[in-house]
Amino acid sequence: MQKFGVGQPVERFEDERFITGAGAYVDDLQFDGLAYAAFVRSPYGHATISALETAAAKACPGVIAVLTAADVHAAGLGAFPTLTEVDGVDDNGISVPPRFALTGEVVRFAGDPVAMVVAESRAAAKAAAEQVEVDYDDLAAVTDPATALEADAPVIWPQIGSNRAFRFHKGDAGAVEDAIAGAAHVVSLELINNRVSPLAIEPRGAVGDFNAADGQYVLHVSGQGVFGQRGQMAEAIFKTDPANIRVVMPDVGGGFGAKNFVYPENVMVMLAARLCGRPVKWIAERGENFLSEIHGRDHVTRADLALDGDGRFTALKVRTVANMGAYLSSYATIIPTSASWVAMGGAYDIAAISMAVDAVFTNTVPVDAYRGAGRPEAAYVIERLVDIAAQELGIDRLDLRRCNFIKTFPHRTALGMVVDCGDFSGTLDKALAL
Repeated sequence: MQKFGVGQPVERFEDERFITGAGAYVDDLQFDGLAYAAFVRSPYGHATISALETAAAKACPGVIAVLTAADVHAAGLGAFPTLTEVDGVDDNGISVPPRFALTGEVVRFAGDPVAMVVAESRAAAKAAAEQVEVDYDDLAAVTDPATALEADAPVIWPQIGSNRAFRFHKGDAGAVEDAIAGAAHVVSLELINNRVSPLAIEPRGAVGDFNAADGQYVLHVSGQGVFGQRGQMAEAIFKTDPANIRVVMPDVGGGFGAKNFVYPENVMVMLAARLCGRPVKWIAERGENFLSEIHGRDHVTRADLALDGDGRFTALKVRTVANMGAYLSSYATIIPTSASWVAMGGAYDIAAISMAVDAVFTNTVPVDAYRGAGRPEAAYVIERLVDIAAQELGIDRLDLRRCNFIKTFPHRTALGMVVDCGDFSGTLDKALAL
């Protein structure tokens, strides 16, 4: 039998140890002198910090250290990086506000971390975290992307001047407008692709260690993308040679994109390990995970589909307001743009497509890649439009799809994506049979 042949099933080798309880996840890892971390998080969506007192927490039993933004800056840690090379962004570019591992002056979403407690046990760390006293002065917040660009909306980043992170466009807008103007039918749709929160079986967790003899940081993390995380942390945050950071990922109980990124907690366990001289573990509780892990989607979209007298699609126009949250996460900029346009129009032959995106900041958890990342959003737009078009025109929705499927290959879409093959009608028939 040929090994690794096309279409040949690959036998799984990991199942036995998983189903017999022999898996090894981050929380299973034990080290000599292991300490435990807990975080103090903002309960406000938007507020200034007028005072932060840690004396009571430091006096709690078992506490080793209490770290704040002052410690992050004293250690020389840099701001978190984000991808900014996105083809199609206008001349104003992408506004990247600074995000550090702990927030010191202004919190911008409920869950923003402001302090970290390191203690001899998880219980001691949690108890001491409750003794950190933070005085917040509440500020007006904006959470709805649809209102983020209105003139009276609170501006989250005054140094930027508005809540717009960037503006993106792809496609021939003129050709689309001409096709819409001459169409026999135009179907319009306004939709909300609601915000979703990841819920992997294993919540996020990390253990940081530091070898003082050779200056190497080690991060054991429930994550994805070993080299991507190492490179970003080395270059932008710890400002060191990548060889000085080692990222180790044991078994992972689900990620789906949400564990791909550089998170404040990952950075802080490494810094705490260096400052305390001991390995430091943090495991998110389920509620904390909801407040601290990236979210997905959160788009408000208006779309128009033009059809000729025979029901063939002639143009697609899509305008989206995409919520970035309070900060730009690692790959947030490409999700509603580069990751979305490749699938815009789906499996249909549409001569002209125009896609515009306003990415906005709001006082919410940052948004990034999760479960398809941009492609499901594009599929949602076109499939909703097709169903509505079929209903308005009195055409069977499956017949409308069949007559508009791409049939000649290779096919270059109006936005430039090459579809090299596909039997879309055959696939639809098989789905109907099932």
